[in-house]
Amino acid sequence: MKIALVNPPPLRRIERDDLPFYPHLGLGYLASSLGKNGFDEILIVDAKLERKNIQDVLYDLQLFKPEVVGITAMTHEIIQASKLSEQVKKLLPHCETIIGGVHTSILPQQTLEEFPSFDYGISNEGEITLPLLFSALIQKKDLDKIPSLSYRSDGFVKTTPSSDLMHDLDSIPFPAWNRFP
Repeated sequence: MKIALVNPPPLRRIERDDLPFYPHLGLGYLASSLGKNGFDEILIVDAKLERKNIQDVLYDLQLFKPEVVGITAMTHEIIQASKLSEQVKKLLPHCETIIGGVHTSILPQQTLEEFPSFDYGISNEGEITLPLLFSALIQKKDLDKIPSLSYRSDGFVKTTPSSDLMHDLDSIPFPAWNRFP
């Protein structure tokens, strides 16, 4: 399974965090967790770090041709993430999109209800949920047992119970720094 993890570009560059000089740590941890679980075809597009706009991100995705695109967003970035997801769906119609990050962790069901371009939402510990979701999708298993997941089923958004917080942070592999430019 080809997976792209994206930190979308900001709508406007107004805050210091809109132009960081460091990679998105969360995407690095997600990539290393996926690699630990056997998912090795991963592209990270950190649009903020790389100073890319949506068209640049779409170009990267078109070249990579992922089956799944995971997008991270805080609340002030959720609209931009949704716009990117809509464009991904137009460019790669068979690609599924996942939203994660702080906004989705606070409002998991509402996020999927408000933004139909996202197929799945992941709350809290994505390092736990993401590999479980991909394994379930590959094996065509039921999604009800995957913690911290929101998804569409029979016209409704379902949300599973949250996973426990990670107590042993040493169980997470170091961030996949090699996936960043």
